[in-house]
Amino acid sequence: MSEEEFRKSLNLKIDVFAAQKQHLARVTQLINKSNQFNLTTVRRTQDEVEALSIAKDALVLGMDIKDKYGDYGLVGVSILKKEDKACIIDTLLMSCRVLGRGAEDTFIAKLAEAAKTLDCDEMRGKYIPTNKNAMVKDLYKRFKFIYDSQTDEWIVNLSNAPQTPGPHRRGAATVR
Repeated sequence: MSEEEFRKSLNLKIDVFAAQKQHLARVTQLINKSNQFNLTTVRRTQDEVEALSIAKDALVLGMDIKDKYGDYGLVGVSILKKEDKACIIDTLLMSCRVLGRGAEDTFIAKLAEAAKTLDCDEMRGKYIPTNKNAMVKDLYKRFKFIYDSQTDEWIVNLSNAPQTPGPHRRGAATVR
């Protein structure tokens, strides 16, 4: 079975949503414990996460995943911050429990949709290498972000941003 066939067989259901008060403890836990699939490993307190979740120029997003094997719950987090017409990916991480399912494809596409709701024209992100996160060093490149050596950022124009992948991964993949 190919990797694509395996992923299709999972019947993956992904829900990307704006984190609410009831999610903040889990979001904070993921921010402070996720290392492998974590592009910046910026750590935050729950108070900081809560402040960002209610800020007008930021979005704290969570990602729930279910597949034929079970409900993994809230396993992905991203924090987007608006700066002028750019949406900065401050935080982007997923729990190691769901790696290998291709959920990052949907997550990145949903981040682009969310950035558009903040009236942004582009997304910008950094990869800050650590001893544990080498697996994501090429993530932005994989999704057609262009590296800017002047700013040390990966940039994608939202008109060229990744789209939500095929129907086998759509499920409940909506930003709410």
